[in-house]
Amino acid sequence: MRGLGGVADGAPRRPGSHMFNTQLLNDALTTVAFLVGVVIAISVWVATASALHQRHERRTHIRAIEQHLAAAAEQSQVPAR
Repeated sequence: MRGLGGVADGAPRRPGSHMFNTQLLNDALTTVAFLVGVVIAISVWVATASALHQRHERRTHIRAIEQHLAAAAEQSQVPAR
């Protein structure tokens, strides 16, 4: 007995079928690698966008707090009548 698909198994091989199967495997692996790369790129993009958004939100909140404190300081310096 040879391997799967050999002449001894009763299934004669067509010429070039091995190359065809290898090409299909290569195409499938290339497609999987491409899809994995796309998923990684999208993940990095989402993580970066999220970090930038959080940074912007923090700055916005800090500015609002600073303005509130400045307004409170101005009111405390106004002499009472």
